[in-house]
Amino acid sequence: EQLVGLTREVFKHRKEAGEDTLGTQMDEAFETLRLLSEQKKHLKRSSVCSTRGLNVRVVSMHMPNDSMARGTHVFCYRITLHNQGEDTIKLMGREWKILDVHGQVASTVPKHSPGVIGQHPELRPGECFEYHSGCDVHTSEGMMKGGFQMKVMQSARNPDSEGQEFDAVVGPFALLPT
Repeated sequence: EQLVGLTREVFKHRKEAGEDTLGTQMDEAFETLRLLSEQKKHLKRSSVCSTRGLNVRVVSMHMPNDSMARGTHVFCYRITLHNQGEDTIKLMGREWKILDVHGQVASTVPKHSPGVIGQHPELRPGECFEYHSGCDVHTSEGMMKGGFQMKVMQSARNPDSEGQEFDAVVGPFALLPT
């Protein structure tokens, strides 16, 4: 409702000022709708979650050339881990559930599967780690969700928490064609 009201105000102001013709206004309106549609799709392909100070951001993308070459639907995703907490933490494992467009499990990565892309990054407070990976889904769309198993390596505030593990949630994100 706010967006509709704002759009009306802009068009009303321009009409009163005699700046634009109706055709130009319509073109701008359709361009605005196209951009909003793209933003909505981007939001569906994204996820942001925070667990115990670890912010996990994900964005997925369809890979049409790889999909055609492999005869399936290939998606890549970029994950950014940002330690916004006060403890030094280490990624020990991961888990994934990949669903097809019908909500059926297309594949899984079991909990405690070691590291990510062959690494077990350790993040001090304020540090980030980013990686890219991918998956195949037999339908044109899908969804992923999962998590990371993290271990507290050093804690200035609570030394008793050192060695404790926790699960950092990765919120669901859509796998959508481009």
